[in-house]
Amino acid sequence: MKKNLKVLVTDQNKERAEIVCAALQDIGCEVRHIMEEGPAFMARVVSHNPDVVIIDADSPDRDTLEQVQDVNTIYPCPIVMFTDDARPQKIAEAIDAGVSAYVSDTLTQERVQNVMDVAIARFSSYSKLKAELNAAQNALEERKLTDRAKGILMSRKGMSEPDAHKALRKLAMDRQMKVTDLAQEIIKAAELLG
Repeated sequence: MKKNLKVLVTDQNKERAEIVCAALQDIGCEVRHIMEEGPAFMARVVSHNPDVVIIDADSPDRDTLEQVQDVNTIYPCPIVMFTDDARPQKIAEAIDAGVSAYVSDTLTQERVQNVMDVAIARFSSYSKLKAELNAAQNALEERKLTDRAKGILMSRKGMSEPDAHKALRKLAMDRQMKVTDLAQEIIKAAELLG
């Protein structure tokens, strides 16, 4: 784990928060601590700009899980949840909401760094997979657009598939456009002309 991580800790239980904050400070983290979640939670996350968010809760309720989802949408970062609730349903709900590490065991200072390391690694791995999935989906959408534009050229101009592809690429180069942008224009023009 890199040193000087900025960590935002939220907890209603002062004793539990002190254990987490002390452990984080011992391993060189810059700790920001807030006692409540509530409606201002997301604004605090953004204003503190943390590398990791830690949420301590007796049991993650609906509001807490919604806030976790908000953090993952607006300010994606590793989220660690320390809780007393070991029910499989709660664990699944928390993971689905975007929690990177869910700890329902006895909390000790010694375990905090290990849990943080796991959360950061899991978040990094998840982020990489998500980026790869988005890239694959974008490539597929671009391919569909290009294939559709080639189909239009083939049917309207009587071109073969290789000739339609070559014509798309040449026209895109001549206009200094991406092939997919040109394909969208061809599709729109074809729809407009019927």
